Amino acid sequence: MCSWVQEDIVLHTGDGMKIEVEKKYQNLFDTLIEILLQNPHIRIDQLKKKVLTNHSVNDEVIDEIIYYLLSKNCLAIVEPSKRFERTNIKLIEKPEIELKDDHVREEYPKILISLPPYNIFGLETELRQLDFPINTLKEEFQKLFEKANHSIYICSPFLEYNGFDTYLPTLLSKVKDGVDIKIIARQISITDPDTRYEQIKRIQKTFEKKKAPISIRNYHFFKERGVVSSTHAKMIVCDYEYAYVGSGELRRNSFDKNFEIGVILKGEKAYQLGKIFDKMFSISIDFLIQEDKNGTVV
Repeated sequence: MCSWVQEDIVLHTGDGMKIEVEKKYQNLFDTLIEILLQNPHIRIDQLKKKVLTNHSVNDEVIDEIIYYLLSKNCLAIVEPSKRFERTNIKLIEKPEIELKDDHVREEYPKILISLPPYNIFGLETELRQLDFPINTLKEEFQKLFEKANHSIYICSPFLEYNGFDTYLPTLLSKVKDGVDIKIIARQISITDPDTRYEQIKRIQKTFEKKKAPISIRNYHFFKERGVVSSTHAKMIVCDYEYAYVGSGELRRNSFDKNFEIGVILKGEKAYQLGKIFDKMFSISIDFLIQEDKNGTVV
């Protein structure tokens, strides 16, 4: 999958839809939009075939453009299909295109690691000798949250306030701007033998005090004989465009002690992880704080 879309295209809201496009992709965009305007709806493989007759470009570039425009509601799915190529789409609103100057481009997938412990044991020096960038978990999570314009979905099984608080200013600001934040954790129930209720309650209370609503759910199911299903997945999905998946999560140990590694994906795979999150969230259990007037859990 290519890695240029989000860096080379930026959607602006306001009076209509406006997209900034690097000069080298102007003709490609013009052709794609023109085909969509000429067809009330069109199958993706047919659209790609028409575009490729006029442009020598990897068809994965067109895939990323389509995913991008779908995520920004410029396009709509008319007839879904199990195969992306056979999905029917239509243009909702013609975006206004402006040319954009050259700039620095990030490469995806992006490898993330937790650097702090390496300084102690000398591993950072060894890794710096490799011929690729070293991106830290803590810093890249911040960048990921800052990119979000519509949604931030977090699956963090052992979510803790210490670690999560690193991103509170950004996340609170995002909620105020209308970004939908959903969180999946585990063992939240007060009746769980290893309950993590207090940690999650502290996060929930912080957002409530700021009148910034978020949704937290519990993916942890058990019966008398023990746990039957629980999440151990660590992932973050923003706008269905970017997604982190790996061993690290939003807790202090992941940033300061543990050796963690993961990747940030963009495009189709990020979209798919977002849909997986949706399914998990739909069957998880709402987290509700139930306390009496003295603050005692009831």
